[in-house]
Amino acid sequence: MYIHRFGAGSEPKGLWLHGWMGSGFEGNALSARLGGSLICPDLPGHGQTPLGEWTLSDVVKEIAVLAHGVSWVGGYSLGARILMMSAMAYPDVVGPMVLESGFWGYSTSEERQERKQTDRNRAEALLTNGLTRFTQCWYQHPMWGGYTPASRTGTESELAGALERFSSGLQPNLQPWLRTASSRVLWLAGKKDTAYATRADWVQTHTSHQVVLLDTGHNLHGEHPEAWAEAVNQFLLSSHQTEQE
Repeated sequence: MYIHRFGAGSEPKGLWLHGWMGSGFEGNALSARLGGSLICPDLPGHGQTPLGEWTLSDVVKEIAVLAHGVSWVGGYSLGARILMMSAMAYPDVVGPMVLESGFWGYSTSEERQERKQTDRNRAEALLTNGLTRFTQCWYQHPMWGGYTPASRTGTESELAGALERFSSGLQPNLQPWLRTASSRVLWLAGKKDTAYATRADWVQTHTSHQVVLLDTGHNLHGEHPEAWAEAVNQFLLSSHQTEQE
């Protein structure tokens, strides 16, 4: 994977994973707001990392490798899903986690098959209509709350391939892991993103993880960066204090 590095210091403090159609370059603005250094890979099919032969399990393993030597990890949407899978597979590697608009997956094979077909249809629409037309429709979905992210990197074929290859229909159900995870977790969701706000309510009710809802759609760090940074910095400070106790 191509790795972006931002912020001062010889050793990175955090690892950040972008969402679908994003890139690691978004870590530039995030690092400045958090006041610390970040390493931010371009996930396969995005930015400067070709999709190649990468599988979901390959990415999960590589992210666990990158998590060595950082004090915290974070991810948005696709990135949050990958981080949860890495933490489940490699529990001794991944430290405090910031999970923004994450999804734990489906509990039945029927739901997983349906989601794989949905992502296959979306990939075909992207290839048929082109990136510009696809995104015009994509960001009309209610989950975005009227916000249109600026970062869209990659070609139609690479992004379509990534959508199918890293579909949430291929991941395990992570709810059992969330209930028992030893890692400290900050779970972030937007109030305007109703499906993910409902999932945040489940996390609040069934786990001990910290939950923060902002008045945004799906992309919290882009739409309301100041409030996002405040929530993350407070979480990281409390995690550091807990480790010292």
